[in-house]
Amino acid sequence: MIQSPLCIDLSHQLTTTTPTYGHDAPYSLTTNSTINTQGYADHTIQLGTHIGTHIDAPSHFIEGAPSIDQFPAEYFVKRGIVIDARGAKLIDQSFVSNVQLKADDIVLFYTGHAALWGTQEYFAKHPQLTEDCVDLLIAKKINMIGIDAPSIDTHPFDLHKKVLRKNILIIENLTNLHMLLPLSSCLISALPLALNQASASPARVVALYEQGY
Repeated sequence: MIQSPLCIDLSHQLTTTTPTYGHDAPYSLTTNSTINTQGYADHTIQLGTHIGTHIDAPSHFIEGAPSIDQFPAEYFVKRGIVIDARGAKLIDQSFVSNVQLKADDIVLFYTGHAALWGTQEYFAKHPQLTEDCVDLLIAKKINMIGIDAPSIDTHPFDLHKKVLRKNILIIENLTNLHMLLPLSSCLISALPLALNQASASPARVVALYEQGY
């Protein structure tokens, strides 16, 4: 008998109160038809591409670089490794130097910052990666970097540019990463919408694992 893998949702729900960064458009949902009137329900949604749990593509910062729809679906389903970085304001190379990373891994940094989701402090003060940490991840040829914070760095976003030039994508605003700590590894499915020419896309990011994995 084939058993379905267990699933942990690592994404924030999108609602009209979902906080946004900078000038990102908030989430809204407009009713076009209802079951009671037209016999079916239909809606129009409006939202910024960087709202909630989302994935940055290289075109976010690099002119002429690939947009989110130019990456094949298999790019977003890879082995996931969670790094426990609770309490660190700056996440340096020491957090990953002793971790057995493989090419194409999705590396997720658990900082605990998601506990501030919905507060002013969430965007104002958040943990960041250091350049030596990013350099090591690039050397390991990983696939994506994820974090339970709004960004891996701050203006002028040099680390964003550095990893995106290597086609290492960035997952921002993750949650529930603490639930992955007991796992040595898992399968991460971080599928964005295939939005033509978009610099990013909201994503439903989940961790899949077998019982006793």
